[in-house]
Amino acid sequence: MKVIKILQTPLTGSEGFIDKADRKANQQACTASLKSLKADRPATRLKSVDKSIVELARQDPELNRLFERVTARRPGSVVGISQTTAAEIIVTTNDRAAGAV
Repeated sequence: MKVIKILQTPLTGSEGFIDKADRKANQQACTASLKSLKADRPATRLKSVDKSIVELARQDPELNRLFERVTARRPGSVVGISQTTAAEIIVTTNDRAAGAV
């Protein structure tokens, strides 16, 4: 992520400009912020959302069946449909598209 690299560069590239103790203090002060930024990546959030959707779908037999039909890997199905996309298809079509898949 570009912003993380921009924020890290002064911390890792300051050798010779800032004394060692100050450099270490700066790195420690920014560690939590950089860790939070790294954890807040969109891909990480999407995986978390997909996992939550799967957990909810598994709790309801009919919803689970619909998700299985939309996301199944079989001849004629669309490869790579995420749980998020499957949820949108099921909600938008009021279950009708899932029955046709």
